[in-house]
Amino acid sequence: MPQNIISTYKFYVTGNEEASVLYDGVLKFTIYLAAFVFVIFFIVLTNEAERKVPIQQVGSGLASIKEHKPFLPLKLNNAGVIPVIFASAIISTPMTVAQIIGAKDPSNGFVL
Repeated sequence: MPQNIISTYKFYVTGNEEASVLYDGVLKFTIYLAAFVFVIFFIVLTNEAERKVPIQQVGSGLASIKEHKPFLPLKLNNAGVIPVIFASAIISTPMTVAQIIGAKDPSNGFVL
């Protein structure tokens, strides 16, 4: 991840000679970093979210104290890492299909 951030910084900021282009690159890199942090924050927030469903009990002394009511914690994302696995499979599908079909180069014939 640090190497990706460094290469993104080089892409947006370094190599630009003009001051206006430099400031534009710094602004774009800052927006990129803010979006990157927001996405990670949102993913962690969604992964750790849980809904506390109150449990109603009947009986003597089971829930006698009002402050200490039992609850059932249900996670928002019960599947764990399975959505990540499916997302990576969906993202890599076009590349796999392109490799199976084989891009045709007129000078070299089929390239697999």
